[in-house]
Amino acid sequence: MGLKEIHDTLFNPPQFAVWAPGRINLIGEHTDYNGGWVLPAAIDRGFEMYFSFDENIEQFELYSKNLDNQQAFTRTHESLPAANWAKYLQALILVIKEEEGIIVPYFQVSLESSIPPGGGLSSSAAMNAGFLTGIKHFLKLKWSGAKMAQLAQLTEHKIGANVGIMDPYAVIYGEENSFIFLDCQSNSHQVINADFHDYALVLVDTKVTHNHAESGYNDRRKTCERVVELANAFTKAQTLRDLKPDDLVKINDEYPNVSTVEAEFIFEENKRVQEAVMALQSGDFVGLGKLMYASHYGLQNKYRVSCPELDFLVHTATRSGLVLGARMMGGGFGGSTINLIHKDNVSSWIKFATTEYESTYQIYPSTLIARPSKGCEVRETWG
Repeated sequence: MGLKEIHDTLFNPPQFAVWAPGRINLIGEHTDYNGGWVLPAAIDRGFEMYFSFDENIEQFELYSKNLDNQQAFTRTHESLPAANWAKYLQALILVIKEEEGIIVPYFQVSLESSIPPGGGLSSSAAMNAGFLTGIKHFLKLKWSGAKMAQLAQLTEHKIGANVGIMDPYAVIYGEENSFIFLDCQSNSHQVINADFHDYALVLVDTKVTHNHAESGYNDRRKTCERVVELANAFTKAQTLRDLKPDDLVKINDEYPNVSTVEAEFIFEENKRVQEAVMALQSGDFVGLGKLMYASHYGLQNKYRVSCPELDFLVHTATRSGLVLGARMMGGGFGGSTINLIHKDNVSSWIKFATTEYESTYQIYPSTLIARPSKGCEVRETWG
């Protein structure tokens, strides 16, 4: 039974459907919350959602087809446990009230995801952005995309994941065959055409799951914020974007016990993002691949958010001779690698990578060819 039919069975007839995609990030990892640049894109995998609003509904009611699970809560319901997927909507409703002064009316929503779980494709940002798109549509709100991305980001913060703006921004602003060159200091972007011609982006999922709220993600952010805090003794800075390498030298001299290697990585990664944009615009895929490899080694050795499985896949990519560039993608500590490959070599690479990984870890990794696609939208309406 399709999701629409299930929604009809469980709830009131749907009034409209929303599409909310996952995202990839070509390069620019952990730079977003440091005021830097990133280069993400929405993809053609995501959430299909059906919404029903009715004044007679007395609670928020949700159904996940993937989990075959129903949830419900009221505005005064106690906080849902961390393992409950409905916690995202509960947190979002509170954020909208606190930030916008809007009491969201009760509604029913059914959802089905084609995003592989735990693969670093930002399913939580997609889900939050989808909820926001449905709420905006029903209430006829004038929210900008940037406002919606901010609300989605604050929702993640409320549940304990201190993430940056990149994921929801890409999910909301995504365009076909394009990447979003996002300046996370000004929250403004340029659309960069991503005609890959004879090349493809292939994701390989380690099957190692991660939880940003419980991982070293927040620790890395605190380290960067500490550097900025100390730098304000001699300069004005809000994020690492406002600092220069010489500022790190001063901090090292004054506070030798404070790590600045993470900040060094952010400086280098910001430069790589800008160079990647130029490589895309000029069709320099070899140069783009080198930047991707350099990004991974920085994430592995300086920012220290990789894991053995991710490192193995990147090393496998270099050994294969088939991959122009590869790196871990996402917050780290698990998830997927993103690989730039000539289309003629995709099948050979997937066979080689999956065989090598399964032989080493006794886990068969899933693979996905990712295509930059359109962001959140209301796709169908009824009534």
